[in-house]
Amino acid sequence: MGVFSHYYHLFNQNFTGRHDSSYKGRALIEEFKRGLNGTIRRRLAEVESLPSTITDWQERAVKLDRNIRQSRAEEKVLAGTT
Repeated sequence: MGVFSHYYHLFNQNFTGRHDSSYKGRALIEEFKRGLNGTIRRRLAEVESLPSTITDWQERAVKLDRNIRQSRAEEKVLAGTT
């Protein structure tokens, strides 16, 4: 499990899956963003239409993390390293 996957699962376990969490709506989104890797956070901030729900933020972050990992792997292959 990668660093992002670990963060994603811990966040959901600690915040979104608990009914007693004081984080809701915008506060929940801000807490999620605070824990993101700087590259993912910046790229999400650069999109034309920002996500509006925690689910949207998480889905986009998952896709972006996957794309970044795939791009890095491709760069290694193209450079002749693994």
